[in-house]
Amino acid sequence: MLLSRNNSIYTLEVSLPIIVLVLIKQRKKMLKVLILFLIVIVGYKCINSYIYAKESETSDETSFRTTYFAQIVGKVSRDCAEELTDEEKEKIKYYYRDYEIVGRLYEDNIADKAIKMSSSNISTDREGYLKFVFELCKKYPRTALEAILNLTRGYWYINDTSFTQIMTYKHPGAIEIYEFEIGKGDYAVKFDSKLPGLRKLYINLYRSSEYLNIPILYIFLQPAFFFYCTFAFLLYSIYKKEKNRLVIAIFLFTFYASCYMANCVIIRYIYPVVVSLPLMLLFVTKDEKVEIEKEENESK
Repeated sequence: MLLSRNNSIYTLEVSLPIIVLVLIKQRKKMLKVLILFLIVIVGYKCINSYIYAKESETSDETSFRTTYFAQIVGKVSRDCAEELTDEEKEKIKYYYRDYEIVGRLYEDNIADKAIKMSSSNISTDREGYLKFVFELCKKYPRTALEAILNLTRGYWYINDTSFTQIMTYKHPGAIEIYEFEIGKGDYAVKFDSKLPGLRKLYINLYRSSEYLNIPILYIFLQPAFFFYCTFAFLLYSIYKKEKNRLVIAIFLFTFYASCYMANCVIIRYIYPVVVSLPLMLLFVTKDEKVEIEKEENESK
């Protein structure tokens, strides 16, 4: 599951140096982790390159990530159109084809439409592009900040529900399990549910986001809930100075943090963290149980 998205590999690459520093005094364990991570990273990249080569396509792993920048340009184009100078409009047109259209397509909670307006000039003139975006941020700081916060709000604000209005596969909803449109024509995957009652319950609760109407319970299905759980586990591992736990905590927290670079907030992006929650709880309860037993033995 962790390798189902490219950001997992980026997570391994980013967290590896930190984990090496944590285990620097435990050479054997550090070496094992290092070898394991390198095997996964190299293996993934080789398989990925092979699949793209077989399909005669180019991997986008090294593409320039413009999620935040596209949102900033889109929001500025929409909300500050009257303040933009002719030179700024021309630059937006140079990098995003048309400043009016990119402003019209801009959506607060998803960057897909703004990104699709990107031109090849961004890749060929990265330095000029970055300079221009930073100039927009300096001129319109509040608009730029709002563009970033609006896109990521569901990952850090537990009461946010804007992400449930994102139209995914023709249906709004927070959690996608059914209703994926996979393949086309003769190659389309058809869903033949053997549990129609369960499927109907899922559609009502999640695809239609009715779970939000359940007091308190809905919090446990909010993406931000898992952010705070992961962050708490990281702090707990640091406090306990338990390096084995800390390695796991660093990786899970880094993985969640990488989702902030996604085009929108969708809970399936953080499924690896979701399924790891029982593991985090198990570690904490086990540690606490050991502490209690230790205190009882000392008091005897």
